This record gives sequence, C-alpha cells and structure tokens, in this order.
Amino acid sequence: MEEQMILQQDLQEGRHLEEKKAENETNLNNANICIEELEAREKKLKGEYDAAYCEKEATVRNNKQIAKEENDKVNQSKQKIEDLEKLQDEIDNYCLRNNEDRLKKENEKLDRLQVEEQEALQDNILLREKQVQEKELEFQIDKQKIQIGHHNYKEEKSNLLNEEEKILQEINNIKGEKDAIAKHVEGYKNEQEKPTNKNAYKEYKRKLFEYHIEKNLNCVLQKFAIVLEKSILRFHKDRMAHINKAIRELWRAIYRGNDIDHSEIKTENDIGTEKKRSYQYKVVQVKKGVEIDMRTRCSAGQRVLASLVIRMALAETFSTHCGILALDEPTTNLDRQNILSLSDALVGLIDSRKDEKNFQLLIITHDEEFLNTLTRVQSIPHYWKVSRNNEGFSVINKVSM
Repeated sequence: MEEQMILQQDLQEGRHLEEKKAENETNLNNANICIEELEAREKKLKGEYDAAYCEKEATVRNNKQIAKEENDKVNQSKQKIEDLEKLQDEIDNYCLRNNEDRLKKENEKLDRLQVEEQEALQDNILLREKQVQEKELEFQIDKQKIQIGHHNYKEEKSNLLNEEEKILQEINNIKGEKDAIAKHVEGYKNEQEKPTNKNAYKEYKRKLFEYHIEKNLNCVLQKFAIVLEKSILRFHKDRMAHINKAIRELWRAIYRGNDIDHSEIKTENDIGTEKKRSYQYKVVQVKKGVEIDMRTRCSAGQRVLASLVIRMALAETFSTHCGILALDEPTTNLDRQNILSLSDALVGLIDSRKDEKNFQLLIITHDEEFLNTLTRVQSIPHYWKVSRNNEGFSVINKVSM
C-alpha cells in the first residue's frame, strides 16, 4: 500500500514536471517571439528614422530653393511695383495729354502687373507654409530620435538571450528529473506486476472507499454528538430547575427555623482532559438572596433535612413513572418542630400521589414518636416491625395501628 502511494505521488510529480516543461517551452517561444518583434520594430523604427531624415533633408533643400525663388519673385515684384509706379506716372502724364489709346494699353498693362503682384503674394504665403511644415518635420524627427534613444535593444536582446539560456538549462534539468522518475515508475510497475502486488490497486480502492465512508460517518457522528450534547444540556438545565423548585417548596414547608430561607443545588461545568462534560454539584443555603455553601456552615439537623429534601425532590422529578421513595432514619438529628414539619410534608406528598397506582413510600425508623405523629396525621392501618427473637434471628411482624 505504501509503495502504491509513493507510485501515485511520483506519477503526479511527473505530470507536474511535464506541465512545468510545457510552461517553460511556452515561455521560451514567447521570449523568441518577443525578440523577433523587438528586432522587427528596431528595423522599422530605423527605416522610419532614415526616411524621416531624408525627407527632412529634401524638405530643407526644397525650402531653400523655394525661399530663393520666392525672394527672386519678391525682388521681381518690387521691380514690377517700381515699374508700375513709373507707368502710373506715365499714365498720369498721358492722361494729361489726352492720349486715350495709350491710356487703355497702359491700363491693361497695369492690370497684368496687378495679377502678377497677386501671384507673388500667394507664392510668399506658400513659402511661409512650407517653412512651418519644415519646423514640424524637424520636431517629429527629434521626437523619433528620443524614442529610439530610450530603447536599448541590444541590452534587452542580451537579457532575453540570458533568460532563454536559463530556461533551456531548467528544461534540461526537468528532463533529467523526468528520466529519473520514469525509471522509478518503471521499477514500481515491475514491482506491481509481481503476484503479491497484483491486487494492490483493488485493495487501495477498497481502503479508499472505507476511508471516505468512515470520514463521512465521523462527520455525521460529530454533528449527532453536538446535537445530543445540546439536548442533554437542555434536559439537565430543565431537570435542575425542577429539582431546585421542589427543594425550595419542600424546605419552606418543612424547615421551621428563620436563619435559612431555602436551599438549592448549584452546578458547575467541568471539562476534563478528554473533553468529556461533567458537573460539580454543591448544596447552598440562601438567606435574603445571599448564597452560602452548606458543607461547613450548617448543623447536623440542617444537613439531614437538606438530604431528605433533596432526595424527595429527586424522587418527585425522576420517579414519575416509578414512584418509590425510601427514607432511612429520616429524623436523625432533627428537632421536634422539624420532625413535625417533615411529617406534614410526607403526608402532603402522599396525598398528592394517592391517585397514582405505582407510588410507594418506604420509611425505616426507630423514632416511635415520629411514627405516631405520621400515623396520627395520615390514616395508616398497620406497619412492619423488624426485631430479634430469643435466638438472635431477625423477624418481621405486622403491627396494626
């Protein structure tokens, strides 16, 4: 069974190593793809940079040529303006000479010169737009230079190659571990084929089923134990409340002193080393709401009376279907008033149970006065007297009242 468990663990470890190998191979492929993407991006950015740089140089040369041409045009325009002014003077002079034909020609020439001047102004505006485009291209080229400068592709490629080498080394280590595990698995398979181990898997499954069944049963039993313990605690609490109520009523009915209002039983939980619940009981006397332990603070008569009261309360609580109460020398250490009160309480108990067919009260006493008091209050036709004969044997005689 242990070898089967080890075989299962080795198989799981082999699958884990294969998964780890596949994961490392995936990481290696991703790293290679990342390197290829970075190299392609580097080539693309370098090509864009070269193209932008060539475009910039061509634009600069073109703009210089355009600027030269535009300057020439401006100079020509200035010259034309001067010619136009001269022509205007001539026109003015001509107008003065009333030469209408020549004036018409000069006006046509003037219109042509105005058109040429307008074209020169348009060329000047185009020149300024080209200069703005040149500055924009220079800004884009500088931006591309900054982006390329922030990427150290050689260092990143070196780091990826180092990582690839580590992954390959780890893959080789995993392959070695896999081969070793395969040898162990093969050995375990050969061991499993032996006649003594052929039923190992069936035995393992049977034990596994038994384990899970016992586990589920334990869970159910634990829940049942918790419910049972709660039920026992609730029953114990209810019974103790009923017992203490009966003790208080009997004590107040029997005890004739004024130093104790009533007595009751106190319980304390006690969980041992095995966590089994048990209870510690003690009898306390209560005076004006103050509880005092009766063990060392009560008289012998009070102790006897407390014992009788507790026994009567227990009988009333737990003997509903089998009402048998036996009192052995109940008047020991009791004074006369408490004996009379005890008699009254017993009579009251008999009256309350007289309709029950299964109730019996057995009193063993040497106190004839208590017996007379009890028979005087309660109609008792006879009692049984135990005595010794002349030969020393115990005899039981029926005595009529």
